[in-house]
Amino acid sequence: MTKSVPGKTATQAVPPGPERDKVQREVANYKRFKAVVEQIVEVNGKICKVQPLTDSIPVVRDD
Repeated sequence: MTKSVPGKTATQAVPPGPERDKVQREVANYKRFKAVVEQIVEVNGKICKVQPLTDSIPVVRDD
């Protein structure tokens, strides 16, 4: 298994068996999650392009 850590790449050997199966499922889930996030970003960009320019668009705050 290889993963990025700040400033470098770390590799860890995972022996065959349940632990490797778990890692492979987690990697597959991450790839699906990443693809969905990319789709959301793409759709959001398209929405922003077609939205009219007005002051009435609500601003969402993360307070």
